[in-house]
Amino acid sequence: MLQFRFNWIKKDRTLPRWKLIGLLFIAASFGFTLALSVQDGNYLNVVLVVLCGLLFTKNK
Repeated sequence: MLQFRFNWIKKDRTLPRWKLIGLLFIAASFGFTLALSVQDGNYLNVVLVVLCGLLFTKNK
């Protein structure tokens, strides 16, 4: 069990460049959308951006 945990920690986890750029774009759009939603009081757009981000990061 302990050996499995060490192997999991040491495992090389790299993302493809397109996926990293996509995650950064979703994070930036989440921040801008959240800032605008705080002013307006409508959080539907923030929820939609979060759902799009979750669908983007889902592994097939």
